[in-house]
Formats: sequence, structure tokens, C-alpha cells
Amino acid sequence: MLKITEAGVQKTVSNILTLNKITHWRQNSGVMTIKDRFIRFLYWLYPRSTKKDTKYAFLDLAGIINGRFFSIEVKAPGEMPTGYQYNTIDLFRKHGCMAFYVDSAEMLQEKFLKYGVRLKIN
Repeated sequence: MLKITEAGVQKTVSNILTLNKITHWRQNSGVMTIKDRFIRFLYWLYPRSTKKDTKYAFLDLAGIINGRFFSIEVKAPGEMPTGYQYNTIDLFRKHGCMAFYVDSAEMLQEKFLKYGVRLKIN
């Protein structure tokens, strides 16, 4: 059986956003190794107006639709966000942004529809 990866879902989500002419970008975050050096980049967010002991993590995609900011965490089918990613989703929602995670094109369509945005997925 063919396994659907997070990268595959992310490409599909980005293609759907592009198809619907929605401005969006990839928020590169993560880790990598270059010549035996371990590098972590753009991983934690430390908003100044929040509790200092709460950690946040960048979500995979962000964009603007109808003047409103959105951020999406993309997962492989069946996978769930980390606690830090949930903290970020909650923080963005608290401030009126659209924020959620998806693991499929159908889930993307469903989540945007909750905000009144209809997407074509093919």
C-alpha cells in the first residue's frame, strides 16, 4: 500500500490554495545537518504578551484570504499536531485568525468552510 506523507499532503494543500488564488507561503522551520553541524531554525515562537512558560511552534503554511490571516499545520493522514503546535493554533484563534491542522484535501475544504470560505479542490 502506498503511504501518503506529510510532504505529499503539503504539496496538495499548496496546490489547492494556488488553484483558488489564495496568497500563501511556506513557513520553513525544522532542523537540518550541514557538515556535522545540527541546525534548528524558526522553530519556537515566543510572543511577548503570553505566558513565558508556554511554548509555540511555527505552523507549516500561512497566508491571507479576504484580508484575514490564516495558518495551517499539515500532517500525514492520521497524525496529530504537537502540543506546541496546538498552543499556536489556540493563540492565533484567540486573536481572530483562522488556524487549524489538516491531513487531507477534504479536511482542508472542511476547515475553510467553517470560516465561510469555499474551496475548489480539483
